[in-house]
Amino acid sequence: MFSSFRYAACLSSRRFYSTEPPKVPAALIGQLRKLIDVSITKAREALSASNNDVKLALEWLDKDLAISGAAKAAKLEGRLAGEGMISTAVLSKGAGSPSGGLRAAM
Repeated sequence: MFSSFRYAACLSSRRFYSTEPPKVPAALIGQLRKLIDVSITKAREALSASNNDVKLALEWLDKDLAISGAAKAAKLEGRLAGEGMISTAVLSKGAGSPSGGLRAAM
């Protein structure tokens, strides 16, 4: 009884691919992340979608950023910013500044 259960559990955890998913080299992921600030998973996804081509991966990331940005904006569309305060203050003439320029804080 237990041996059949182990066999069924083993089969359910396996993945059967007709072809193996392409491996993305770590060097290409690093190169892409130096060019644009993106997570490792997004870089890997972009490179696998573009067949390990960095230029096409950058284009894919731009399109993905536009789509995800539009989705986030649509999600926040109904919210109002009726409360809150933004202010600035002039602190001093700027410590250590030979020209005596102003420092400001927000």
